Amino acid sequence: MTPGAEPEPLAATTAPRHASHIAERWINGDLVLYDPARARLHLLNATAAVAWSLCDGTRDLTAIATALAERFPASRLAIAADVAELVRRLADDGLLVW
Repeated sequence: MTPGAEPEPLAATTAPRHASHIAERWINGDLVLYDPARARLHLLNATAAVAWSLCDGTRDLTAIATALAERFPASRLAIAADVAELVRRLADDGLLVW
């Protein structure tokens, strides 16, 4: 990708899963992910933590967005866009793969 260029959109059929080296732990109601390869911590809020839990390699982005829309009152289109952005960010940080 060219620096400063927009990343290509993820296909709705992308089925993300947790990278095998990531450790996770709940602390005070937040999900903390630890990447030992990069020695980095990542703090997920409750909504992002639910999305993370759905990223098991069996659900695509559409299924993840649908499951979130059933739990949280918001527009399905907005949720789909948010899921794609979250998955892209977590993948860029080495936390998700597909």
